[in-house]
Amino acid sequence: MQANYVIEVISERYDRLDQAGKEKVVIHELLHIPFAFGGGFRGHSGWISERKIDRLHQIFRSSDSEMNLMLT
Repeated sequence: MQANYVIEVISERYDRLDQAGKEKVVIHELLHIPFAFGGGFRGHSGWISERKIDRLHQIFRSSDSEMNLMLT
């Protein structure tokens, strides 16, 4: 059976975040999904950190800016 993943957020917390905060929450949750998409789950220990989330968010924001430039 093919694995499927669902990202769930708590509306009372998530909705209050600014756009950057929301993007970082999604990045954090995506980091829990293993590369093989085999149905497993990655824990925090040694894999998820604020530093990694901030670095990936910076890459996301710079690629988003480049994409916007290409679309205009």
